[in-house]
Amino acid sequence: MDRGTIRGMVEDLWRAMIPRAMANDSRAVEDLVAQFDQRIKDVAAKLDPIEAAAFVQAVEAEREGLLAEYRADPYSVKQRLGVAIYAADAQLAPHSHTATSDLGNLAVRTAVRATVWEAVWAAFRAFR
Repeated sequence: MDRGTIRGMVEDLWRAMIPRAMANDSRAVEDLVAQFDQRIKDVAAKLDPIEAAAFVQAVEAEREGLLAEYRADPYSVKQRLGVAIYAADAQLAPHSHTATSDLGNLAVRTAVRATVWEAVWAAFRAFR
């Protein structure tokens, strides 16, 4: 099984888990994890021992990676997975520049461009 398929399986688990966790339904989350773990064991049982070990290791790596990603930026993970974003998640959203700072940056870039063009035109006028 390729790594993309394994990643998809883990992401599907998280898509199912996150809404239940947000609803504080820990029993449902535990059931989902237990079902997932059983599916992994069932698939591994059908593989030869070396492939099974590699498969289980890849699944665990994907699970750990997604957990680390979620801990670092839960808002972005929810957004990427297409999970419903709740009002409480607004606090988790990465803070972008405000419109004011964006306008300020635009003004600075425009002033720099104007200065550069004035210098270019002055150079052309000097060589005429």
